[in-house]
Amino acid sequence: MFDRIEARDDVHVLEVGCGVGALWRENADRVPRGWRVVLTDRSPGMIAVALEAAPLADLAVADVRALPFRHETFDVAIANHMLYHVADRNRALAELARVLRPGGRLYAATVGPGHLDEIRQLLARVSHSAGWPNSADRFGLETGPPQLDRLFEDVRVERYPSTLVVTEAEALLAYCASMDDASQLDEERTHRLRTIFEDALERDGSIAIGTATGLISARRREH
Repeated sequence: MFDRIEARDDVHVLEVGCGVGALWRENADRVPRGWRVVLTDRSPGMIAVALEAAPLADLAVADVRALPFRHETFDVAIANHMLYHVADRNRALAELARVLRPGGRLYAATVGPGHLDEIRQLLARVSHSAGWPNSADRFGLETGPPQLDRLFEDVRVERYPSTLVVTEAEALLAYCASMDDASQLDEERTHRLRTIFEDALERDGSIAIGTATGLISARRREH
């Protein structure tokens, strides 16, 4: 994400849904001195942790659907794997376009079809309805660009297919339990799923999970 940001050394940068500020912690020594960075998240707890990751940034608890900033404030807006969580994306995208200056760029990381399909298949063995949220359908590498057309131009998609190699059953189980429909993983299903993971790890040494991530970037229209 950081490597893809095309910006001068004196720009005003906004990240929405910043979480714990991982982007800035990992790139702390690469942020140009002239950048003015503002991080926002709906969660006060996330903002408190992000303050440690980016002490030189301004931070605010804010919802992307109602950003507390003036029109045309920022040159760059970043939405790192978060827009598919937003219920009213039309409103969120309108807010991002509003606070971007004409010609400012939005960088939105997301996922595409097939992302983590192996986990879906494993979950399907313990539940008829795995309940796995289909982020690619909501705002993905294919479904995201059409949602940007009204307010943005020069829409670009860069794909980054990869593979996760999982070697710990508990880590994978915890990830499954953290998803939207974790209520489906009751004690019995959790035990069965752990057994499936452990058997696969004993047999193969690891579990390979395909990822289909990527970046959508777009320029705010001039008018």
